[in-house]
Amino acid sequence: VITWYLGQASETPVSLTIQSVDGKLTRTLSVPARAGITRFAWDGRFDPPAGSAAPARPPAGESPFLASFRQPPGTAARPGVYRLTLAAGGTQAAGVLQIREDPLVAASSR
Repeated sequence: VITWYLGQASETPVSLTIQSVDGKLTRTLSVPARAGITRFAWDGRFDPPAGSAAPARPPAGESPFLASFRQPPGTAARPGVYRLTLAAGGTQAAGVLQIREDPLVAASSR
């Protein structure tokens, strides 16, 4: 979970960029810039494959929220350290986040 505080709301969304430690872009996200504390849960996935965008407009009668599930997910990020850059209102902040292996799941590292 990524947490930040904004003193005031903005029409321009907050931009979150997540990169691997070698600088490869993992995920770019846009989140509404609301005043106060915001907590955002990254799903631990890379950006979806190029050319697989969800339809610009959901089919008649379908909510935009449900339509967002039409876009295939990207692959899951491997355990490790990732760089996070948050940009809002002309200001940037950087940090790191770590994905840890689930000790309850046996998986191959190949």
